[in-house]
Amino acid sequence: MLYGTMLKELGQFHRELDEFLGCFGTGGPHLRVVESRTQQGRTPQVNLSEDADNLYLNALLPGIDPAQLEMEILGDTLSLGGEHSPGLAEAQAGVLLRRERNNGKFQRKIELPVQVEAEQVTAEYRHGLLRITLPKATAALPKKIEIKVC
Repeated sequence: MLYGTMLKELGQFHRELDEFLGCFGTGGPHLRVVESRTQQGRTPQVNLSEDADNLYLNALLPGIDPAQLEMEILGDTLSLGGEHSPGLAEAQAGVLLRRERNNGKFQRKIELPVQVEAEQVTAEYRHGLLRITLPKATAALPKKIEIKVC
């Protein structure tokens, strides 16, 4: 019981910190990312946007074999994983003089601002960009309420 309360309070602190940092253009409250220190730099950069019906997540994944990507939605969290592998030229090179591209496995968890219809999510990979369309759950869509005049 105490553990659950602590996690809830920690989550609230994290949301408030995200809102505060959003004032400085660091992603704001709509893009919460959980990653370990060992994964920093390996995870793909993402943009998250929305319209009335959908969320849209774009992830930069150049040089990734799309067949090796794994994506899962659990509740309001999207998990994206895969592996950056060295390119053919790099694998054939004798001595590596400079490395700016990361290699290795990555796992990224992104908390979504609303619930989505997981069965209707679509993903498309083209030219190193993964585009994910996440339809909002019916409960998350705005509902127009008619006001009767008496």
